[in-house]
Amino acid sequence: MLWHKLPKSIYFRRGSLPIALDEVITDGHKRALIVTDRFLFNNGYADQITSVLKAAGVETEVFFEVEADPTLNYRS
Repeated sequence: MLWHKLPKSIYFRRGSLPIALDEVITDGHKRALIVTDRFLFNNGYADQITSVLKAAGVETEVFFEVEADPTLNYRS
């Protein structure tokens, strides 16, 4: 069986990055998944996050194939 446990908090507002990073580090998390779109990934925004996490000893992975403004239409 496969399962995925979601975090207790999801931060998405402007200015929430320092709070989220502090929570990940101080709570002792060992791994983090960064989910973003290709534009933000290509422009280095994910690097800002992963560098802080890696410096704190947190293993990181970045998934950047999210559609920036998805529609509600179903794709087959």
